[in-house]
Amino acid sequence: MHDLTDYIPYDDFCFVDCETRSAPGQDDPRWESILTTSTDRYSDNAWPIIITWAFGVDGPVRRWVSRDITRPPERADLPPELLEWDGYFAAWNSGFDRKILRTHFGPDVGDWLDMMAQASYNNMPLGLDRAAKSCGLEGKMEKGKALIKMFCTPDGATPEEQPEAWDQFCVYADVDVEQMQAVAKGSLPVPYSIWRELWTSERINDRGLPYDREMAAGGAAIADAYADRLSAVMTEITGGDITSPKQFVRHRAWVWERVRGNPFLAQHMIIAQRTVEGVEEFVLKMDRPRITKMLAALETLNEGEGLTDEEFAVMQLLTEREYGASAAPAKFTKMLAMANKDGRLTGQYVFAGATQTGRYSSRGVQLHNMTNRPLGDLEMEEGVAFLMIDGEDIDVFAAAVGNVGKGLSLMIRPTITAGPRKLLVWGDWANVEARGLPWLAKAEKRLDVFRAIDADPENTPDVYLQAAAGMYNMDADKLLEGHKAKDKDVKGLRQKGKIAELALGFAGGAGALQSMAANYGMSFGADEAQDIVNRWRAANAWAVEFWDEVWAAFLGAVQNVGTRHDAGRVSYEAMHVGDQIWVACYLPDNRPIFYRNVRERIDIEYDAFDADVVVSRTSKLSFEGEAGVKFLWKGILVENVTQATCASILRETLGRLEDDSVDNSHMPVVGHTHDEIILEVDDTAVAEAASSLEKAMLYPSPWLGGLPLGADISAHKWYSKAVD
Repeated sequence: MHDLTDYIPYDDFCFVDCETRSAPGQDDPRWESILTTSTDRYSDNAWPIIITWAFGVDGPVRRWVSRDITRPPERADLPPELLEWDGYFAAWNSGFDRKILRTHFGPDVGDWLDMMAQASYNNMPLGLDRAAKSCGLEGKMEKGKALIKMFCTPDGATPEEQPEAWDQFCVYADVDVEQMQAVAKGSLPVPYSIWRELWTSERINDRGLPYDREMAAGGAAIADAYADRLSAVMTEITGGDITSPKQFVRHRAWVWERVRGNPFLAQHMIIAQRTVEGVEEFVLKMDRPRITKMLAALETLNEGEGLTDEEFAVMQLLTEREYGASAAPAKFTKMLAMANKDGRLTGQYVFAGATQTGRYSSRGVQLHNMTNRPLGDLEMEEGVAFLMIDGEDIDVFAAAVGNVGKGLSLMIRPTITAGPRKLLVWGDWANVEARGLPWLAKAEKRLDVFRAIDADPENTPDVYLQAAAGMYNMDADKLLEGHKAKDKDVKGLRQKGKIAELALGFAGGAGALQSMAANYGMSFGADEAQDIVNRWRAANAWAVEFWDEVWAAFLGAVQNVGTRHDAGRVSYEAMHVGDQIWVACYLPDNRPIFYRNVRERIDIEYDAFDADVVVSRTSKLSFEGEAGVKFLWKGILVENVTQATCASILRETLGRLEDDSVDNSHMPVVGHTHDEIILEVDDTAVAEAASSLEKAMLYPSPWLGGLPLGADISAHKWYSKAVD
């Protein structure tokens, strides 16, 4: 449980910021810029040229300037008051400053606090300038980026060459510290227990993920060849109508002409439609989510009545567009650029990067965004991996995987590979959000479903079969028999149950269901989608009641500042912060998530055909978050508390596995996603690691009383969804 009264006083803070310069002549020019490599790799050949700092939230900003910015400073060159400081250093994205200064100040993560994490705790913007503005401070000078480019690059200018610009740069450097002080004064202090979770996160970040460099290099070469070839492929598919993956307007028009006569396909492109003097007019959109829906609809048609030649061409084009125009194939190149000198992918996680819930986010290779589908079985993955390692060309790769872009995307995960005499062991919490939601709602009958599954998984219908049974008034045990017999109709019912469970728990409607269905290669028409929504809600009245209970508690808190209002296992309380009203939602572990500046705002709806015409103005309750103003409704509140609670489970479990009192050096945590934890272990310690990981993931914390957790443990040389 988090003690919100135990926090570090600001008198123990030294706010610090570094401006840096990197060395010329590195083996890879990407290592010369923090924008194109990792902090680890950059800091190996970079040094501070200006250090600014201040003690406490009201202390004056002080500045140290290097006597020669073209070389690293010696320890004796640095100000003694920093070297002798025995409190905490606080920086924005502190991993960067910590590693720049590690030669002089020591590497211990426990000496560093991260003001970006404090902003996240308060649901403020993650950019320092935006966070400071939200606290009433003015922004930085507009010339800042130009000054950084002038002095911080390997071949940059020196103060002697550009004295006036250098003076401006020094003033620019002071502002970061002033802004951090403003954020500290304009936000609520972070409990000590949250800082401990940050330190755990940074130790995992420093350890990094192992990866197969040769495989990544092969993938990068194929991705480059694929990018060069993609234009020719699209030209061939469209008969010359489209000649580039970037011709988005032309793509949309070409696809629309070929699907507009089929409502099952066309519905996914239409934003709005009207009839003017007998002529139908449409507003169309074809972004990534809509392409995914259309591909699912095309697959559904293909499995049923089949596709026309034009529909097949559309499917080919959209497949190339979905994967070829995505960032996924470029991740191999990013791995090569970001790996540190020990060949590991460090600094890949942003602690509490999702500010509304405190969930982790990822940077760099973006591990949270890897596809959950395997390329095939383990044998196929291994064969394709060797093609990449051996440097085979794109044609050989295409013959093995089919669509090149899709194949590359599905091989990113297996590139995470354990080192020599090591294996990866990972655990996956089973249906953690599907269990967490009814637990928060105190829906014991629903939780009994999971308890029965955990007690006898072989002979108990899984949650998706039981969902289908509830929706269609069928016998779940009969469905289990059909599932074991691989009955095609039962398979379809189970898939509907699965999609409904994943899509509808947070008050989602037909649109949410269709989006989730597309992720699983299925497509529903509007009427069928709404029918599934109605059936799921009727079978899960506990969820509908909880949505209303949460919304009522939030409104009660806003209308009665300073009083707690309960909803299931969470509670809401509004407070005055400056001239604003903030609402805190207290999770079962007592960690708060915040809704800043809650008030009524006008939601303006514009005419889809004429952006200057206002259709409606509606006053709605809203708040400010990391991404700006959001309008509130019951679904977002329920989603927030569920995801935040699951994030608390992950954060606590990582801390348990990284506990200093236990020697886990032979099976350290190297990575994680929202519901998985990955260890890299000695190949002789796999059974021990699997047991320890399962024990940690299922540990019955007092605040989790009554939540039936389940975990599936896997082990392999590489990280794969093909492992049973």
